[in-house]
Amino acid sequence: MTVETTDNRISHVGDGSTIQFAFPFGIFGTDDIVVYLATAGGSKVLQQRGVDYDVTLTNPDDLPSPGVITFCQLPAPVPPTPQQTVKIVRTLPYTQEIEITNGGPMPAASLNEAFDRAVILMQQLQDQLRQATMSLGEIVASDFFKLLAVSGNATAARALLQAQQLNNNLTALSGLSGAANLLPYFTGTGTMTTTPLSSFARGLLDDQSPAAARTTLQVDNSGGVTWKQLASGTDFQTTCPTASTITMSSDQTANIKFGTLIKVKISGGYYVGQCVTCTAVLLTVSGVALSTGSNALQELYYTSFSDMERDIQQVTKRYYAADGSGVDTVTATLDPPPPALVDKMHCRIVAAGKNTGAMTFEPNALGRKDIVKLNNVPMAEGDIPGQYFVMDLQYSSALDKWVILNAGVPNGVISQSKLKTSSETAGTLSIISGGTVESSYTLPGGEYGFMPSFRCWTNESGRWPVNLYSGLLQDYDGYTLGNTNKNVIYMKFTGGTIAGTSWFQCNQRYVTSSGEVPWFFALRDKTTKFVKAAVFSLDHPCFGNGGKPALVPHPFQTPKDDEEIIVVHPTPEQIAAAEDYSVRGDDEADYSVLRSLLELYDIDEDSKPSWPDVPVTVGITKVLSPQGRMVKANADNLKAVPENTPIEVIKKVIPQTEGLICRAFKAKETKTAKEDAVHG
Repeated sequence: MTVETTDNRISHVGDGSTIQFAFPFGIFGTDDIVVYLATAGGSKVLQQRGVDYDVTLTNPDDLPSPGVITFCQLPAPVPPTPQQTVKIVRTLPYTQEIEITNGGPMPAASLNEAFDRAVILMQQLQDQLRQATMSLGEIVASDFFKLLAVSGNATAARALLQAQQLNNNLTALSGLSGAANLLPYFTGTGTMTTTPLSSFARGLLDDQSPAAARTTLQVDNSGGVTWKQLASGTDFQTTCPTASTITMSSDQTANIKFGTLIKVKISGGYYVGQCVTCTAVLLTVSGVALSTGSNALQELYYTSFSDMERDIQQVTKRYYAADGSGVDTVTATLDPPPPALVDKMHCRIVAAGKNTGAMTFEPNALGRKDIVKLNNVPMAEGDIPGQYFVMDLQYSSALDKWVILNAGVPNGVISQSKLKTSSETAGTLSIISGGTVESSYTLPGGEYGFMPSFRCWTNESGRWPVNLYSGLLQDYDGYTLGNTNKNVIYMKFTGGTIAGTSWFQCNQRYVTSSGEVPWFFALRDKTTKFVKAAVFSLDHPCFGNGGKPALVPHPFQTPKDDEEIIVVHPTPEQIAAAEDYSVRGDDEADYSVLRSLLELYDIDEDSKPSWPDVPVTVGITKVLSPQGRMVKANADNLKAVPENTPIEVIKKVIPQTEGLICRAFKAKETKTAKEDAVHG
C-alpha cells in the first residue's frame, strides 16, 4: 500500500456517547500508535492498549493500513466527554528488519514496506520537530521578538529587554509606593519600607565635613549649643511677675517650645533652665529662680534646637520630655513614641499637681507601672510638691517600676528651708586586756557637719581611759590622709584595767540633701570575721569630703593584710526595724541605729547583691549669698542664705572599688555570747 497522507496524528473531541475513533494514517501493527486523553486545561493522560482501548486495522492484508481505536474499559466503556479530546499519534519504532540476500528473491511487497516505513519515519521526525519548535518563517513576529527568540542566554535576553537581575531586594523595592520626602530602608532580609526624610535631614546628609555638619546643626566648634539672644523691651520685659515666669513683649512660640533650654542673666550671674510653657505673652521656666525685682532680668537666650534635633536626642539617648496628666495616676504622650519600655529609659515629665501618696506612670499606653523613690521606697504625700514640678523618671527593668531620681528635690535644686540633716554613727568593738586600741574614720558631711558626740559602754567595772578626738590626725598604722580634704574622727583607748569587751561610738549630725542609698561599712578580721569597727550613714563618706568616690571609697584607714571591708546596703524594712529597736525605755539610753543593726542582723556570707547603679548626692555646689555673690556652701552660710535660694546638688554613681565586698544582712537567730558580754 502506498503512503498517501502526511498526517502523523489526529484529534477527536468527545461527545459523551462515542467510543470509536478512526485514524487515517497507515500503521503496520497495533503497537504503532499511542493514545492520549487530554482535558481543556492541557493535561494529557496516556491510555493503555488492551485496558483502556483496542486497535482494529481497516485493511490488515494491505499494510500500512488505517484503522479505528475503541474504548473498552471494564465493566463498561467510558465515552470521552465534550471537555475531553482523544489524541492518536503514530509511533513506529526507528528500526529496519527487512533483509535481502545476494542471489535471493526481491519481493515487491517487501520493497514497498521498506519504502513506506522510511517515508512514515520521516513524517514522524517532521511531526516531532514541528511540535518542538516553529520556524521563524512560519510565524508573524516583529524584528525585536525574533531577536529575543534567538537570544543565547538569560543575560543576553535581559540586556535586550533592558531588565535587571531579579532578587528579593529588587522585589522589596518594587513593592514600595514612592512619594515626596520618603526614604526607603531595609527592615530585614529582602524586606523594605519608607521613612520620612525632611529637608533638614537632606541638608545634613549632603554635608561633606564635620564642620559643615556643625554649621547645619547650628553647633559651635567646641560642641556646645548655639544660644540666640532676645532683646529686652522688644522681646521680653525685664521685670518678672513671679519667680518662674517671664513677660514676653513679642510672640516667640515659633522659637521656644516645651523642653527648649533657656539661659537668663540675673543678679549673680547666668542660669540655665527649661521651657515649661510658652505663649505669646508668658514664658514659664523651670530650674531657675527668677527675681521679681524691678529690672532684675538683664539678658534672655534660647537654644536653636529644632524639632528634629530634639527627636534625634530623645531616640539616641532614650530621653523624653512631655507634659503629664493626672496627679497620682500619671499619663503622658511621648514624642516620638517609644516602641517599648527599655531599661534605663529616661523621662522628664511635668507634673500636673501635688501628689497625695503612691503614684503610677504610663507613657503612650505602654503599661502602667509604679513610681518609687531610690532603694524601691514608695512615694509619699508631697514628694511631688506641685504643678510644673519636673519629675525625673528612669525605668528599671529589674524592678519593673519607674524610679524617680528627684523626689522632693524640684529640678535638681533645693531651697534652704528644705535642707535636712542626717546622722552617721561610727563605732569600734574591742576585746582587750589592757594596751591600746585606736581607729580613724572619714565621716560624710565634711564642712557641712556639726560637732560630733561620743559615747562608750562596757560590761566591766574599772577604769578605762579613752582619748576621743575630732578632726585630729594621730599616729595610726596604715592611715593615709591623701590629697583631699576629709572630716576625720579619731578614737583611742589607752591602757586601763578593763579585761572585757567595750564599745566606743561617735555620732555626727550633718547637712544632707536626700540620703538616697544607706551605707553600712564593717572592718573585720579576715579569719575570725570579728567586726573591729563599723559605720552606718545615709550618705557615702565622699559626701562633703571632696565629692569624689574614688578618693574616699570607704570611711576607714587603709586596711591591714589580715583585714577586709564589707559593704551592706540595708533595706528600708531593715532600717525601720533597727530604728524601732533603738528606742529604749524612759530610764535607759536609746541605742544608735548602728548598734541596733549589729544586734539584729548578721552579714550573709552567701549573698551576692548588686552594687547600686543609681546616681547619689556627693556634694552641694555654690550658693548665692545675701550680698549677691556665689560662695562655697558650708554649714554657716547655708543657714544665712535667704529662703528659696537655689542650692544645686551634685550626683554621681558610686563605683565599687577594689577591695570592697558587697554583702546583705540576714536576721540573727539568737544573740551570741560575745554580744551578751558587750551589751549585757
